[in-house]
Amino acid sequence: MADVTFTNSSGTVFTFAQGEINVVRSQISPDVEQSALPGTGPISAFLFDFNGPIKIITITGQLFVTTASRTDTGSTTTILEQKQWLEQNINGFQLPTAFSSTYEGQTYDGSSYQSTTVAVGNISFDEEAGNPEELKFTMQFVVGS
Repeated sequence: MADVTFTNSSGTVFTFAQGEINVVRSQISPDVEQSALPGTGPISAFLFDFNGPIKIITITGQLFVTTASRTDTGSTTTILEQKQWLEQNINGFQLPTAFSSTYEGQTYDGSSYQSTTVAVGNISFDEEAGNPEELKFTMQFVVGS
């Protein structure tokens, strides 16, 4: 898997270390509202409203201590610093951010590389007893334009 990066709205790039990301899952689903037309009887004729697709990118992995900073500014090396840096991106403003991995951000025709514009949907952390050397996490991004 290529380097997985997350760039916040301030332009700071967070690069996950090799082995930290287990899975990058991309899910696209239609946003369809279905409602029955009144007066159509027991068979019900339906009205469909297609709002367009929704794409969710979910990454799972674990954070661990590193000697090199995860960010291109400042020092973000401990698990706590990494966790706090990721958490601060859910700040209520939800400005567009950028995410890139092997298949998220490349164009099908080989044109210039671009990252995927996303908003952070949620982040969860799982601290396991007896394992202080890593912190498991799941992040969900909602893809926008």
